[in-house]
Amino acid sequence: AAYADAERRSDFEWIVRTFKRSLMLGCFFVTGLTITLTFLNPFLFQLLSRGLVSLDYSLVAGMAFFAVFSAAGGAIASLSNGLNLLKLQIVTSFFAMLVNVSLSLALVKPLGSSGPVWGTVISLALSYPIFLYIIMRHLKSRITPISHDSPWSRAG
Repeated sequence: AAYADAERRSDFEWIVRTFKRSLMLGCFFVTGLTITLTFLNPFLFQLLSRGLVSLDYSLVAGMAFFAVFSAAGGAIASLSNGLNLLKLQIVTSFFAMLVNVSLSLALVKPLGSSGPVWGTVISLALSYPIFLYIIMRHLKSRITPISHDSPWSRAG
């Protein structure tokens, strides 16, 4: 609702500033927690499973990257929902899903159980920049430049 209200008021600086803040804060906290849990992983699994379960480090690292991308995805989804870009979400999500499934299947054989996780991480890493580029183009198209004939352009 806040993004929609800001767009209605043409407050694009607020939209960009707030999006950057939510993206950076979300990723900062998730990254800190993820790094901590990644390094504590061997100890935690040893303790919790009494030594019966051990995880492949590639799987743990992939899940760590996935957590950070998920935090970024939450910020991106909030922005696109607030700007009412649902069609864009559907189209980009469909193509990201195609890339995800293809990569996940292709990576199972060489990477084992971590293959699908890395397929997902790679598809998110490829789709998020494209998605953000399209959102920024949408915002820039909504900014109305001041005409040189306008009284505002002669002020000051």
